[in-house]
Amino acid sequence: MKKLLALISCILFFQFNSIAQTQMEMNKDASDYYQAADKKMTKIYREVMGILKPADKKLLLEAQRNWVKYKESHCKSVKNGFQGGSIESLIYYTCLLEATEERIKQLQKYKVD
Repeated sequence: MKKLLALISCILFFQFNSIAQTQMEMNKDASDYYQAADKKMTKIYREVMGILKPADKKLLLEAQRNWVKYKESHCKSVKNGFQGGSIESLIYYTCLLEATEERIKQLQKYKVD
């Protein structure tokens, strides 16, 4: 069931966000979307670090390091069910993208308007 949900999530995401025709192109698009989200997250993280007190910076740094470890482990476990398949990369990068977009929302809560 988890595999089916992951597959449907990927298909729906890329049906509306990409004109890629081959699996290779969809995998590349997924990687590109993730890289863009990761850059956005890094920018927001740096902005937040710039407004925090030293003690809070230390805590956020630790949290961010732990989050990165979690994200990588979690997405590796998600893609494991597709190991060796042509969709493996798409599943992995879509998972990374979704986790990163969620982290962006979390980090934005630190920012004061």
